Amino acid sequence: MLTQTHQNSVKIWFNLGRENHGHYTVMPRIGVITEPMEVNGWKFLPLEMDDSVIPREAWKHVELLRDNGVIIKQVIVGHNLIEEEEKRQKMEACKKTAEKVVSFVATLAVGFMTAIAGAGAMLALGFVGLLVAIDPILVVVLEDGTWLCVAEWDS
Repeated sequence: MLTQTHQNSVKIWFNLGRENHGHYTVMPRIGVITEPMEVNGWKFLPLEMDDSVIPREAWKHVELLRDNGVIIKQVIVGHNLIEEEEKRQKMEACKKTAEKVVSFVATLAVGFMTAIAGAGAMLALGFVGLLVAIDPILVVVLEDGTWLCVAEWDS
């Protein structure tokens, strides 16, 4: 059960998010973490342990909360492990298919070198496309230990 003070805080967070084109989600009260942890198919890491590039738009929401007096004890990045594994498996399957195609084309003739280069470029773009689809989230740990998800993006 939420206390009246906590309910008022939640309203303030949601209003700040809505007014600034953000959608905040209240998560469990886990508090500050000092090492990576897995919860329900998600891996959460303290910001300093994660190598993701945090988009400026995501940081705006952290700054917005701070500018409005919300005490933030920690920033955490979360990764959906199930999605990441599915993407990895798709990348592996695509890589194997690409290797077969390139091998076949390479055996046809030297005149197909342009086609091979084109196929290689298309495969590289395909791999980049698969990598871009992984969705991290940005979580802030509030003064009472509540986790508040303030942003998500495609990395």
